[in-house]
Formats: sequence, structure tokens, C-alpha cells
Amino acid sequence: MEKIPLPTVRRLPAYLQILRAEQSRKKEWTSTTMLSESLRLKAIQVRKDMSYASCQGRPKKGFNTSECIRRIEHILGLANDCEAVLIGVGSLGSALLKYDGFSRYDMYVGAAFDSSPFLIGTTIGEVKVHDVDFLETYIRRTAVSYAILTVPETGAQEIADRLIASGVRGILNFSSTYLKTPEHVIVRRDDLALSLVQLKAEVKFHQKPEVIISRPSHPIT
Repeated sequence: MEKIPLPTVRRLPAYLQILRAEQSRKKEWTSTTMLSESLRLKAIQVRKDMSYASCQGRPKKGFNTSECIRRIEHILGLANDCEAVLIGVGSLGSALLKYDGFSRYDMYVGAAFDSSPFLIGTTIGEVKVHDVDFLETYIRRTAVSYAILTVPETGAQEIADRLIASGVRGILNFSSTYLKTPEHVIVRRDDLALSLVQLKAEVKFHQKPEVIISRPSHPIT
């Protein structure tokens, strides 16, 4: 298989989400136009991305929805369930443990970790909360490669170092800290507050100028 560029890899889950939605609507074919407009990409970029996934479009039809779903799922390794661990069972961490969206992509949180004696031993969203001191032992025993980090900023780097030393290769970082990691470890940072600020900035600088309608100072007679 041809090596797929990282930007394309990052877009594949979005393509998959749209294709699955089209499949649920009984759409046998998904057009390039529909994909490009949904993701705000140029049509040529969509065709290039899909070609990396070995999805070939047909004139006036587009891409075969079911076929492309199978190919993208295979590339993303969604054939088998994939486990992740979550560290930091605060408000955000607890909400993620109850979130059922991971299963749509054959992923699940197998265990959660925290230092609070009030949380250790409890179960949230069917996930048991363990003592964070047990973190390395669990990862090495289960060979988990992915972690979700929802700890306070002050402890994020320390936990990340422990995760990496135990064999974790991918971290979804919800803390506001920019983690320092070796090149072989992939970090996806998802700061909700920062995302909202970025959204605000995009709205401010991309909105169309308001149309000002001049009104006469005196009534027209």
C-alpha cells in the first residue's frame, strides 16, 4: 500500500463519518461535491485523499459509499476493538467515560485512573476507576497504546512521561499544557477553551461586512 500523507490520514475519519451518514440514508453513491462542501475542501483534494484510500470515483456518480467505508475502516485499523485508558476523572473525564461515541469507531476506554480516594474503586459509565499508582502496571499488562489525558495542567507532563515510559504511543491531551514528547509518540491536543477562542476569531475575521442602509434624516414628503 502506498504511504499515506499524515494530513490525509487526519482527514480520513471525517470522510468515514460522512460516508457512514450517507450509508444510513441508503445512498449507494457519494459525490465528490458533497464531500468537498461538507469538509470545505477543494474537489481535487478530496479525489486525491480518496485515491490514497484506493477509492476510485466514477463520472456522474462519485464514490461507492459502502466500498469506501470498508477501505477507510481497513486503513484506520477499525476491524478490531482498540482500548484506551483515561487519566483524570474530573468533570471532563467523567463526561468522556459516559460518552458512547467511541464505539462508533471500534474504540473504548478500558480503565480510568485518578488519585482521589473518593473516586478510586468507583465505576463511571461502566468504566472502573483505579488508583493512578497502578497506571504503569495496567498499561504494561494490557499493552494499551493510547491514552486520554484530562488532568490539571500542573500534572500533565508528569503523567505523560509515565505513559510514554510504559509504552503508550498516542495521547489525546485535553489539558492546556503543550506536552514534550519523543518523535515516536503522537499527541493530539484538544483544548476546549482554546477551540472556542479560535472559533470566535474565525467568525470575527471571516464574516461578511455588515450592509449599512442609510436612512434620510428627515421624512420624505
